[in-house]
Amino acid sequence: MRPETAGCFRTNSRTESRCLQSLVLGELSGFASTTSRTRSKPRFRELRRASITIDFMNAGLKVTYLYHDLDLIEVRITAENTAFRGSADVYVGTDGLLEATAVLEGFPKDRRDTRQVAFGVAGPNSAGGSVRLNFYCKDGAAHTAFRAEIEEEYRGQERAQCATIFVGFEPAALDRFLVELRKVEMQHLGTAVLITQAI
Repeated sequence: MRPETAGCFRTNSRTESRCLQSLVLGELSGFASTTSRTRSKPRFRELRRASITIDFMNAGLKVTYLYHDLDLIEVRITAENTAFRGSADVYVGTDGLLEATAVLEGFPKDRRDTRQVAFGVAGPNSAGGSVRLNFYCKDGAAHTAFRAEIEEEYRGQERAQCATIFVGFEPAALDRFLVELRKVEMQHLGTAVLITQAI
């Protein structure tokens, strides 16, 4: 996220500009003065924690509609956490997104539950990229997460770019995501978003 405010601190004609995110904590306080007033210092630790919180909430999984015909739908799938991000445009057969929602419905039933869905076909002989999503419980308390294995289209290259990304999420967020994913398939528009947590 781009910082929206900045504070300028002046000492002995030297100016040091620091731009800090302020979406959570509001405007930065304090302009230091060379007079007898007490210099106020920005709360760096609080601002840093606020920035982490914003990034934490922005991590996620997105499926965005791009194109369709009688046989397929093209979507852009993006997975990200606070450290890594990967994206691929993939071709999915008609009703493929609905089939994926059926597989993921009700996850997790228990802490041993795992589900897998795949979009597109990996390898240099296939059009488009590919994405594999593996859903699992990462601990005995049944905290849920997924692993995304993303491969871009080869486009005549010897090797394609790829990424493996781990992201945690709440089951209620998955339920909302599946509702949106059905709309992407049936209405041929929009984006399904799974709001997630950094793992």
